[in-house]
Amino acid sequence: KKSKPMPGELQYCMDKCRKCKWSEYGEEKIDSCSASCGGGITTLTRKRTKIYGYAETVDTYCYGSDTVVVRTRLCNIQPCWEPPPPPPPPTTPPPIIGKKCRWSE
Repeated sequence: KKSKPMPGELQYCMDKCRKCKWSEYGEEKIDSCSASCGGGITTLTRKRTKIYGYAETVDTYCYGSDTVVVRTRLCNIQPCWEPPPPPPPPTTPPPIIGKKCRWSE
């Protein structure tokens, strides 16, 4: 029984070597929204995994990505409301310094 090569180690094959294959894509998965308000994006994806078979080649690199984006959509589009600031404290006019006068016509 042959031992598995270490990552990056060359593998010499006399007959058949492992060749990368992909599984079928799995169930759809919805990612969380990118924002809690004000409009964000959520992505629906499907993943697949690497499976290895045997072939007459040493090419074990899997071409392509393990994830495919099915669609994206807007989410949490409600506005981000901030509470209004508290009202300013009541002000009293400064005291008048000097003498009081009456104006007459």
